[in-house]
Amino acid sequence: MCQLKERASFYLLKASANIYLSLNPRGKNQIDIMLEHVNPMRISNHEFN
Repeated sequence: MCQLKERASFYLLKASANIYLSLNPRGKNQIDIMLEHVNPMRISNHEFN
């Protein structure tokens, strides 16, 4: 259940990042930095361990 929550929050973050980008195109660097911290590879590795 915990892993599912992590994955859901990651996709939620990505969706809100896309919305933010469409409103504020200059914020792209900030979003890229944010998404680096929430790396999908790290989440999927966590699931299989």
